[in-house]
Amino acid sequence: MCDAVKQVTIPLLGARGQQLSIWLFRNVRNAKAIQQQLVAGSLEPELAFINANLVPDLLVVQAAAQKALAAHLRGSLRTRSLHAELVYNLSGSKHVGQSLQRFGLSEDTDQILVASFHMDDTDAAKVLSIVEGEPADLHTLSSLTDLATVKKVYKIVPPELDVGTLADAICCRIAASHC
Repeated sequence: MCDAVKQVTIPLLGARGQQLSIWLFRNVRNAKAIQQQLVAGSLEPELAFINANLVPDLLVVQAAAQKALAAHLRGSLRTRSLHAELVYNLSGSKHVGQSLQRFGLSEDTDQILVASFHMDDTDAAKVLSIVEGEPADLHTLSSLTDLATVKKVYKIVPPELDVGTLADAICCRIAASHC
């Protein structure tokens, strides 16, 4: 499905057949316009837009998505939508606005991950019409990571990286946050 946009689909636990579709775009030119549509609630289909510079591995997105889906199934979302909850769960902060601002889109975001819980072929084609940027291979995601900022945001100290990966440290924080 949509090989041209290099989409990856990850199965999620907890809901029958639930999957998360993810794309990576580089050199995005319309982040401000997308951000305005998100704030206005006029974006169709509903999607999560994530600053790719803060995500070293898809495992991190999968952990945040799994946590968002669990909150959705329990009826305990802290945000207005399942997709906003995914972005919120990437942060260790309990402040929704701060989390969405840091991990979501800003006017100058030019490398983004787009994620969707409810994607069909028609909606997948719409992703290309929404994002003005270059579809990229998700295997290149780690090369876009701003390691210094990621370590600062998550307060990761060097001894943690002696016993696990950066993604492991972040996933532990995602799992333990907002409890």
